[in-house]
Amino acid sequence: VAIQRAQRSDLSKDKVERLESLGFVWDPLEAYWEHNFRLLETFRFDEGHCMVPSTYVTNDGVKLGSWVYSQRKAYMAVKQGWASSMEDESRRHGARVPWSRLNNEAPLQPSM
Repeated sequence: VAIQRAQRSDLSKDKVERLESLGFVWDPLEAYWEHNFRLLETFRFDEGHCMVPSTYVTNDGVKLGSWVYSQRKAYMAVKQGWASSMEDESRRHGARVPWSRLNNEAPLQPSM
């Protein structure tokens, strides 16, 4: 599978379409991030905020609290000028994640 991902440009259009018809994921790290982001959106909708407890685990076993912690840690690294894997700042602000746990903003209302 890793070879298929690495050689995507070498694949014919037909092979690419066949793989994609199966739901093939070209960038599993991005897919993982997107999945967790959707879980965070659900948490925010249900709870009205993004202050996910560090020990929080979703019903399907995803350690969302740990993921949120790692996003905050990556954000702080960027803020301090360190390299980070965080890419799309608009997504972070779209979920209205309070990056500092000391942030005293009022709980956010779900937007529908």
